[in-house]
Amino acid sequence: MKTISCCTQEGDQIIRFGVPEGPQELLQMYQLRYHMYVEKKRYIPANLCPDGLEIDHIDHKGGCYYLIAQCGDDLVGTLRIIRQDPLPLRQYYWRYEEPLEMSELQYHQKVEIGRLIADHPPGITIPSGLIPLGLIRCATHFCLENDIHAAYANLKIGLALQLERWGLPVHWIDSYESIYDEASEDPLKNYFTDPNDAACPTYFYPKEVARFYDQLLRQDSTSPNPLRALNPMESMVWREEKYARTL
Repeated sequence: MKTISCCTQEGDQIIRFGVPEGPQELLQMYQLRYHMYVEKKRYIPANLCPDGLEIDHIDHKGGCYYLIAQCGDDLVGTLRIIRQDPLPLRQYYWRYEEPLEMSELQYHQKVEIGRLIADHPPGITIPSGLIPLGLIRCATHFCLENDIHAAYANLKIGLALQLERWGLPVHWIDSYESIYDEASEDPLKNYFTDPNDAACPTYFYPKEVARFYDQLLRQDSTSPNPLRALNPMESMVWREEKYARTL
């Protein structure tokens, strides 16, 4: 597990990152995805998730790995790593010429990152921006430990720009064409067809992302640091500890 802790007047508040353990935590993960994608963002019509769980055909297909963030008893973040061939991003959504470095990789050396969700219920004092940073940190570890050299992601342009402002090395596909079928029954129809909040294909190299975190976690008071921009670092600590739950 990786943890972020924040010292408050009430005590040390901790967010833990890792993999869901058992059916109950998987259930909570799907419920959080429902809360964010159906109830809050309205990307997915409620009638497609009548049981209050957001589970799609990609989950059912297999080859998915999950990360979660917990604060106390609350699940506050999720991330999905897809290891399928072909990846959904290229099969269903975009046509583009793959960057040279990506095209030279074997299919098992590329993944797709999705369902990056950060919730911030009342009572959590740790800035919400640290939740996706923690999840991406864990996904980077997963990639490096499993011979994964690149990761695609369907991102909203606003989110991609925010990640860049934090210093994450986001790569943009130079030229792409949507192949999304608006008449399809894909539950993410509203995600891709919103003209005011466009999505785009991006990619990351885990080794580059790892270097970003290495610099970030030095916590040098004289260097730019997205954690400092979010909250004073005197009360914020990132720890990497060994728990029974491992990535």
